[in-house]
Amino acid sequence: MAQVSIQVATLGHLVGLIRAGRFSSAPKKIALVGHSFGNVLSNALLVSNPDLVDGAVLTGIGYAVPDTSVAFEAWQPRLARLQSPGQWRQLDGGYITWIDIFANVNT
Repeated sequence: MAQVSIQVATLGHLVGLIRAGRFSSAPKKIALVGHSFGNVLSNALLVSNPDLVDGAVLTGIGYAVPDTSVAFEAWQPRLARLQSPGQWRQLDGGYITWIDIFANVNT
């Protein structure tokens, strides 16, 4: 899951830039809003750095499995452009997809 760690680091960096006022005036408070996989990234960032933001809204994913890593193992994500070059050749390495329909259903 090397891409997840890169995406979490990128999210943390963006929060830092926003807090520093790099894109507009510096906000007084910052809240992360994550849905589905964005929820996973936000949650991972909050676990490693809980004081980074002032609040979070995490939706669209369940953690009912005893170990979330089981879901990622079932998912077996792959780089989209390598998995289906005919369909996704133009995408950069930030796009992922399931290895097959069975991984999709399992997840």
